[in-house]
Order: sequence, then structure tokens, then C-alpha cells
Amino acid sequence: MEIKNTTPIHIVIGLCFILITVLCMTGYWFPCFYIATLVIALYMLLGSLRRGKVDLVFFIFPICTFFVCWVLGFYLAQREALLFFDRMPDYTILGFHPSFFWIVLLYWIGGIFILGFGIFKLRDRWLAPDEWEAFRKKMAELNGGAVEHKEEAL
Repeated sequence: MEIKNTTPIHIVIGLCFILITVLCMTGYWFPCFYIATLVIALYMLLGSLRRGKVDLVFFIFPICTFFVCWVLGFYLAQREALLFFDRMPDYTILGFHPSFFWIVLLYWIGGIFILGFGIFKLRDRWLAPDEWEAFRKKMAELNGGAVEHKEEAL
């Protein structure tokens, strides 16, 4: 997939921030979580661009998978929060309020796992070794050759 002009994406991100601000000021918190997740996914899309192109595999996993995981987490948290809006829950899940459990599981643990594993597993699609080496050489030139070359094993 090729994206030649990123300006529309930046405009959408800016509009999302305005919408989040307005929704929060008017007391609509849960929609803001979904919109913020979209903003993060768009930033990830922009960050994954290589010469204006998006690797479809990297876009699907981890970016889209991350997005779905977060949206699902917020949806389940909202469902549980509304279910127990006017009373304490009769149960906890691993000691957490049912709504907070989904945030911990899918937003925090799930999101970190998906991004960490995805970026590690697809690291050559994200930053190819030749591009990394070209970047290191450019930095050495800019720093007057002051950057040492250290081999790092993964």
C-alpha cells in the first residue's frame, strides 16, 4: 500500500484531538478511548511508512491487531462499567473490578505483547538491516565519526 501524501492523515489526527477535547468537556469519556485508539493507530501507520509505502503484513500485524485488541478492551470495559454503574459488582476477576480487568488484559498486557512481539518478529520489515546501517553511517558522518560501531546480538 502506498501513501504519497500524509497530510490528510495529520488532519484527521488533529480533528480527532479536537473531538476528544470536546467530548471530554461534555462528559462523554468512553468514545474518547476509541478515538484515541484510532489516533495511536494512525501514528503507528505514519511511523511504519518506508519511502511512502506501508508493508501490508506489518500493517495487519501488529498495527491492526493492536487496534482491534484495544477497541475490544475498551468495549468490554464499557459494557462492564455500565452493567455495574449504580452498584458494586458481586464478583471480581483476578481481584479487579470487571471493567478494569479488560483494560489490564487487553489494553495493557495485550497491547504491549502484540506490539513487542510484532515489532520483534517483523523487525526486518519495520527497519531493514541495510537501512539501519545506512542510518548509522549517516549519524557517524553528522557526528564527525564519533559514533562507535558495536555489534548487538538479538
